Amino acid sequence: MPKKTTIDEAALTGSGNEKEKLSLEDAFLELDDIIKTMEDDKISLEDSFNNYKKGLELIKYCNDSIGTIEGELEILESGENE
Repeated sequence: MPKKTTIDEAALTGSGNEKEKLSLEDAFLELDDIIKTMEDDKISLEDSFNNYKKGLELIKYCNDSIGTIEGELEILESGENE
């Protein structure tokens, strides 16, 4: 079974107390929630900015994780071609 890619939740929230791990799939779900929240006209400017920053961090994490997975796939595929 493949290892789940995880991220330190504290790194995203700025809280050093949280040690929960976030899977790539959960990061995408959280991004979806952020988008829905930011589409609400009643969100404050401060909350909008905080959501924007957290969304950028999540996108970077997702891109890095996908890049790592793509690299692993390339290695596997190159081994099959030998």
